[in-house]
Amino acid sequence: MDMNIKYRKMSPSVVKSLVSLLVCLALLKAANLLFYGSSEDGPRDQARVLRCSQPWHIFPTRAYGVDKDSPRYKLNLSIGVNQLNKYLYSREQLAAPNLAAGSLYIEDVFLAIKSTHNNHWSRIQLLLETWVPMAKTSVYILTDGDDPSLAANFGNGSRYVNTKCGASHKDKDLMCKLQVMYDLYMSKIEQYKWFCSVDDDTYINIPNFVKMLREYDHDKDWYIGKPSLNHIYSVMEHKKKKISYWFATGGAALCISRALAKRMMPLCGNGEFIKRGEAINNPDDTAIGYVCNYLLGVPLTSIPEMHSHLEPMWQIDPLDYHKQISISWGEVVASKVIVIPNRLSIRDEIPQFPVSIDPTRAYTFHCHLFPKSDSCRKIQDRLGALPDA
Repeated sequence: MDMNIKYRKMSPSVVKSLVSLLVCLALLKAANLLFYGSSEDGPRDQARVLRCSQPWHIFPTRAYGVDKDSPRYKLNLSIGVNQLNKYLYSREQLAAPNLAAGSLYIEDVFLAIKSTHNNHWSRIQLLLETWVPMAKTSVYILTDGDDPSLAANFGNGSRYVNTKCGASHKDKDLMCKLQVMYDLYMSKIEQYKWFCSVDDDTYINIPNFVKMLREYDHDKDWYIGKPSLNHIYSVMEHKKKKISYWFATGGAALCISRALAKRMMPLCGNGEFIKRGEAINNPDDTAIGYVCNYLLGVPLTSIPEMHSHLEPMWQIDPLDYHKQISISWGEVVASKVIVIPNRLSIRDEIPQFPVSIDPTRAYTFHCHLFPKSDSCRKIQDRLGALPDA
């Protein structure tokens, strides 16, 4: 028997395709390890600096698609949504029957959206059509250019702020916007119990957002959000000393209590925030963590139901959609030719818009959570009626 095996040389195009596939698989595996850890891992919390109410696993342990063939699946989907729509989150709802008054409402929250002029149409418009109307007068947009038509949606300009900062993603421009944001909140601090920030590619589930903040005392020091890493962050302070701390990513939204915001004033007010960013050569959300977690020693309270585009959105189980506080979307770039959309994986049981007109899945997500809302009706008027599941 001839044991000399001859191998055919693969063409460069085939080799390139195989390499791309392997890179793609490696990235997917890395995403799972980054956000889940191994089955033996517990929270890597360096206990002093991170409050985590449950193990580090970001998503519920239920396997995706459990009970997918159960006749009760659609019923279970609707039960959670019905409960969400009965939750009181705004003072405007106080006259509604069977709703008990709460200690906090969305009107007590300063919620700033950080954006740039080039994103007004591509990103802000989506937020205006979905969750922003539910936040009433709490939402401020901080951007870097004039836009009269958009400003009209924010109290005729009173909550639309042209920061005059640069439009780039460089540290100095990001810190400039953060400085304006913090100073604006401090000028209104008696009106708002919480100082919160969110990126312009994030959806906020307002009822759950308010429900979460009610669990914490705004008169005590609280720094709340979600880390984008499952390990503590390290930087060089003044290019001399290596330091470590936790920070909440702005892509998932983050909140600071009024008490903590006041403590931050000597370190952050009147241009000082920019200096804090320069001290670590890092911008916005990492600079917030530096001040709150490292300099002031306030632990970051991690909220599992808050998500940024740095997490695998497709792994959120649809049965848990109504529990989430924030979601985002984006892309995983596997190679020069392979880009994987990072978005919710909507099940067939949920009425949905085609991906071609709802690529972020935010419109579908919003109408799933709030199917009878005016905003969902307007979305359907523009995109077309949702088909039956």
